[in-house]
Amino acid sequence: MSTRGRTAAKVTGVAAAAALVFGVMGPAGAASQIVEYRLDEGSVTINETVYTLPASTGITGTWDDATGDFTGEFQSSAVASQQEVTSPVVGTIDLTTEFVGTTDVTGNVDPATGDGTLGLTMNVVITIQSLSTAPDAPPVTLDQICTISNVPVSYSVTATGLGADSEIFTNLALDAAPFNAPAATCVAGPAGNPALTPIIEANINTTVGLPTDRTSSALTFVAGAIPPPPPSTTTTTGVTTTTTATP
Repeated sequence: MSTRGRTAAKVTGVAAAAALVFGVMGPAGAASQIVEYRLDEGSVTINETVYTLPASTGITGTWDDATGDFTGEFQSSAVASQQEVTSPVVGTIDLTTEFVGTTDVTGNVDPATGDGTLGLTMNVVITIQSLSTAPDAPPVTLDQICTISNVPVSYSVTATGLGADSEIFTNLALDAAPFNAPAATCVAGPAGNPALTPIIEANINTTVGLPTDRTSSALTFVAGAIPPPPPSTTTTTGVTTTTTATP
Protein backbone atom coordinates (compact mmCIF):
# COMPACT_ATOMS: atom_id res chain seq x y z
CA MET A 1 0.00 0.00 0.00
CA SER A 2 1.30 3.46 -0.86
CA THR A 3 1.99 6.12 1.76
CA ARG A 4 -1.04 8.08 0.51
CA GLY A 5 -3.23 4.98 0.88
CA ARG A 6 -2.02 4.28 4.41
CA THR A 7 -2.66 7.92 5.38
CA ALA A 8 -6.18 7.81 3.95
CA ALA A 9 -6.91 4.60 5.83
CA LYS A 10 -5.74 6.14 9.11
CA VAL A 11 -7.90 9.23 8.56
CA THR A 12 -10.89 7.06 7.76
CA GLY A 13 -10.29 5.01 10.90
CA VAL A 14 -10.04 8.09 13.10
CA ALA A 15 -13.20 9.54 11.57
CA ALA A 16 -15.08 6.30 12.16
CA ALA A 17 -13.93 6.14 15.78
CA ALA A 18 -14.96 9.76 16.33
CA ALA A 19 -18.37 9.08 14.82
CA LEU A 20 -18.80 6.11 17.11
CA VAL A 21 -17.85 8.12 20.21
CA PHE A 22 -20.16 11.00 19.35
CA GLY A 23 -22.92 8.56 18.49
CA VAL A 24 -22.67 7.09 21.97
CA MET A 25 -22.03 10.30 23.89
CA GLY A 26 -24.16 12.71 21.87
CA PRO A 27 -23.29 16.30 20.99
CA ALA A 28 -21.01 18.26 23.29
CA GLY A 29 -22.94 19.74 26.19
CA ALA A 30 -25.97 17.48 25.80
CA ALA A 31 -27.18 15.93 29.04
CA SER A 32 -30.19 14.50 30.79
CA GLN A 33 -31.30 17.30 33.09
CA ILE A 34 -33.02 16.63 36.41
CA VAL A 35 -36.20 18.70 36.55
CA GLU A 36 -38.79 19.59 39.18
CA TYR A 37 -41.85 21.69 38.42
CA ARG A 38 -44.45 22.92 40.88
CA LEU A 39 -47.98 23.88 39.93
CA ASP A 40 -48.60 27.59 39.49
CA GLU A 41 -52.28 27.14 38.70
CA GLY A 42 -54.45 24.57 37.02
CA SER A 43 -57.64 22.60 36.85
CA VAL A 44 -59.33 19.60 35.29
CA THR A 45 -62.91 19.92 34.02
CA ILE A 46 -65.21 16.92 33.65
CA ASN A 47 -68.54 18.04 32.17
CA GLU A 48 -69.54 21.03 34.29
CA THR A 49 -67.45 20.05 37.31
CA VAL A 50 -64.18 21.96 37.68
CA TYR A 51 -61.54 20.38 39.91
CA THR A 52 -58.85 22.83 41.02
CA LEU A 53 -55.57 21.11 41.80
CA PRO A 54 -53.80 21.97 45.07
CA ALA A 55 -50.48 23.77 45.36
CA SER A 56 -48.84 20.47 46.37
CA THR A 57 -48.99 19.32 42.75
CA GLY A 58 -46.03 18.92 40.44
CA ILE A 59 -43.80 16.83 38.23
CA THR A 60 -40.31 15.51 38.94
CA GLY A 61 -38.17 13.70 36.40
CA THR A 62 -35.61 14.16 33.63
CA TRP A 63 -35.47 16.09 30.37
CA ASP A 64 -32.90 15.45 27.65
CA ASP A 65 -31.66 18.81 26.40
CA ALA A 66 -30.54 17.26 23.08
CA THR A 67 -33.46 15.03 22.09
CA GLY A 68 -36.20 16.71 24.14
CA ASP A 69 -37.36 13.41 25.64
CA PHE A 70 -39.14 13.90 28.95
CA THR A 71 -39.94 11.33 31.67
CA GLY A 72 -41.39 12.31 35.02
CA GLU A 73 -43.64 11.44 37.91
CA PHE A 74 -46.85 13.35 38.62
CA GLN A 75 -47.78 13.95 42.25
CA SER A 76 -50.64 15.71 43.96
CA SER A 77 -52.73 15.55 47.12
CA ALA A 78 -56.38 15.41 48.12
CA VAL A 79 -58.55 18.52 48.23
CA ALA A 80 -61.47 18.72 50.65
CA SER A 81 -64.78 20.17 49.49
CA GLN A 82 -68.53 20.03 50.05
CA GLN A 83 -71.31 19.03 47.67
CA GLU A 84 -75.00 19.84 48.06
CA VAL A 85 -77.26 16.85 47.29
CA THR A 86 -80.99 16.38 46.96
CA SER A 87 -81.15 12.62 46.42
CA PRO A 88 -81.64 10.20 48.07
CA VAL A 89 -81.83 12.79 50.89
CA VAL A 90 -81.31 16.53 51.08
CA GLY A 91 -78.05 17.53 52.70
CA THR A 92 -74.36 18.38 52.34
CA ILE A 93 -71.67 15.81 51.61
CA ASP A 94 -68.09 16.25 52.79
CA LEU A 95 -65.66 14.74 50.32
CA THR A 96 -62.10 14.81 49.03
CA THR A 97 -60.86 14.57 45.46
CA GLU A 98 -57.38 13.49 44.41
CA PHE A 99 -55.74 13.01 41.00
CA VAL A 100 -53.36 10.05 41.13
CA GLY A 101 -50.95 9.34 38.27
CA THR A 102 -50.94 5.64 37.36
CA THR A 103 -48.23 5.99 34.69
CA ASP A 104 -45.20 8.21 34.24
CA VAL A 105 -45.53 11.55 32.50
CA THR A 106 -43.81 10.96 29.15
CA GLY A 107 -43.34 12.86 25.93
CA ASN A 108 -41.04 15.33 24.24
CA VAL A 109 -40.39 19.06 24.61
CA ASP A 110 -38.30 20.41 21.75
CA PRO A 111 -35.16 22.18 23.12
CA ALA A 112 -35.16 24.63 20.20
CA THR A 113 -38.82 25.68 20.12
CA GLY A 114 -40.24 24.71 23.52
CA ASP A 115 -43.18 23.01 21.81
CA GLY A 116 -44.14 19.45 22.58
CA THR A 117 -46.57 16.97 24.07
CA LEU A 118 -46.77 15.22 27.43
CA GLY A 119 -49.18 12.49 28.47
CA LEU A 120 -50.08 10.31 31.40
CA THR A 121 -52.86 8.09 32.70
CA MET A 122 -54.49 8.97 36.02
CA ASN A 123 -57.20 7.96 38.44
CA VAL A 124 -59.62 10.48 39.93
CA VAL A 125 -60.32 9.29 43.48
CA ILE A 126 -63.38 10.81 45.18
CA THR A 127 -63.82 9.87 48.83
CA ILE A 128 -67.34 10.47 50.15
CA GLN A 129 -66.77 11.00 53.85
CA SER A 130 -69.97 12.07 55.57
CA LEU A 131 -73.47 13.51 55.07
CA SER A 132 -74.96 16.39 57.05
CA THR A 133 -78.74 16.72 56.88
CA ALA A 134 -79.33 19.47 59.45
CA PRO A 135 -77.14 22.07 61.20
CA ASP A 136 -77.83 20.64 64.64
CA ALA A 137 -77.61 16.96 63.65
CA PRO A 138 -74.33 15.01 63.81
CA PRO A 139 -72.93 14.05 60.39
CA VAL A 140 -73.60 10.53 59.16
CA THR A 141 -70.45 8.63 58.23
CA LEU A 142 -70.53 7.30 54.64
CA ASP A 143 -66.88 6.35 53.91
CA GLN A 144 -67.29 5.45 50.23
CA ILE A 145 -64.36 5.56 47.81
CA CYS A 146 -65.28 6.22 44.18
CA THR A 147 -62.65 6.00 41.43
CA ILE A 148 -62.73 7.20 37.84
CA SER A 149 -60.04 4.82 36.61
CA ASN A 150 -57.42 4.97 33.88
CA VAL A 151 -58.17 8.40 32.46
CA PRO A 152 -55.72 9.06 29.59
CA VAL A 153 -54.76 12.73 29.26
CA SER A 154 -52.58 14.17 26.48
CA TYR A 155 -51.30 17.73 26.85
CA SER A 156 -49.84 20.08 24.30
CA VAL A 157 -46.92 21.94 25.86
CA THR A 158 -45.50 25.41 25.43
CA ALA A 159 -42.25 25.75 27.37
CA THR A 160 -40.36 29.00 27.97
CA GLY A 161 -37.47 30.31 30.04
CA LEU A 162 -34.57 28.33 28.60
CA GLY A 163 -31.64 30.70 28.31
CA ALA A 164 -28.13 31.59 29.37
CA ASP A 165 -29.08 31.48 33.04
CA SER A 166 -31.06 28.23 32.90
CA GLU A 167 -30.28 24.74 31.65
CA ILE A 168 -33.97 23.83 31.63
CA PHE A 169 -37.23 25.48 30.69
CA THR A 170 -38.50 27.39 33.71
CA ASN A 171 -42.17 27.56 32.69
CA LEU A 172 -44.50 24.94 31.23
CA ALA A 173 -48.02 25.68 29.96
CA LEU A 174 -50.09 22.55 29.35
CA ASP A 175 -53.44 22.28 27.58
CA ALA A 176 -55.28 18.99 27.18
CA ALA A 177 -57.37 17.87 24.27
CA PRO A 178 -60.72 16.29 25.25
CA PHE A 179 -60.18 12.90 26.89
CA ASN A 180 -62.43 10.03 27.89
CA ALA A 181 -63.55 9.83 31.52
CA PRO A 182 -65.26 6.49 32.21
CA ALA A 183 -67.96 5.84 34.79
CA ALA A 184 -66.82 5.77 38.40
CA THR A 185 -66.85 2.60 40.45
CA CYS A 186 -67.26 2.76 44.24
CA VAL A 187 -66.32 0.58 47.18
CA ALA A 188 -67.10 0.94 50.85
CA GLY A 189 -64.24 2.01 53.10
CA PRO A 190 -63.58 0.41 56.52
CA ALA A 191 -66.36 2.46 58.15
CA GLY A 192 -68.70 2.39 55.12
CA ASN A 193 -71.89 0.42 54.62
CA PRO A 194 -71.64 -1.74 51.46
CA ALA A 195 -75.43 -1.55 51.08
CA LEU A 196 -75.08 2.17 50.29
CA THR A 197 -72.36 1.68 47.68
CA PRO A 198 -74.62 1.13 44.61
CA ILE A 199 -76.73 4.17 45.53
CA ILE A 200 -73.69 6.43 45.94
CA GLU A 201 -72.08 5.09 42.77
CA ALA A 202 -75.18 5.86 40.72
CA ASN A 203 -75.43 9.30 42.32
CA ILE A 204 -71.78 10.16 41.56
CA ASN A 205 -72.09 9.11 37.92
CA THR A 206 -75.31 11.07 37.50
CA THR A 207 -73.99 14.18 39.26
CA VAL A 208 -70.68 14.30 37.39
CA GLY A 209 -72.22 13.05 34.13
CA LEU A 210 -70.10 9.95 33.58
CA PRO A 211 -68.99 8.49 31.27
CA THR A 212 -68.09 11.52 29.14
CA ASP A 213 -65.57 13.04 26.77
CA ARG A 214 -66.66 16.61 27.55
CA THR A 215 -63.42 17.25 29.35
CA SER A 216 -60.50 19.66 29.40
CA SER A 217 -57.51 20.62 31.48
CA ALA A 218 -55.12 23.57 31.67
CA LEU A 219 -52.07 23.55 33.91
CA THR A 220 -49.13 25.90 34.33
CA PHE A 221 -45.93 24.86 36.08
CA VAL A 222 -42.82 26.74 37.15
CA ALA A 223 -39.44 25.27 37.99
CA GLY A 224 -39.00 24.79 41.71
CA ALA A 225 -39.61 22.53 44.67
CA ILE A 226 -43.10 21.09 45.02
CA PRO A 227 -44.73 22.22 48.30
CA PRO A 228 -45.59 19.40 50.71
CA PRO A 229 -49.24 18.53 51.24
CA PRO A 230 -50.98 20.77 53.77
CA PRO A 231 -51.35 19.52 57.34
CA SER A 232 -54.21 17.14 57.94
CA THR A 233 -57.31 18.10 59.88
CA THR A 234 -58.80 15.40 62.09
CA THR A 235 -62.51 15.44 62.88
CA THR A 236 -64.67 12.96 64.74
CA THR A 237 -68.02 11.87 63.31
CA GLY A 238 -69.88 9.55 65.64
CA VAL A 239 -67.42 6.80 66.48
CA THR A 240 -65.38 7.25 63.31
CA THR A 241 -62.31 9.47 63.08
CA THR A 242 -61.70 10.88 59.60
CA THR A 243 -58.46 12.54 58.49
CA THR A 244 -58.41 14.75 55.39
CA ALA A 245 -56.04 17.27 53.84
CA THR A 246 -56.91 20.92 54.40
CA PRO A 247 -57.00 22.74 51.03
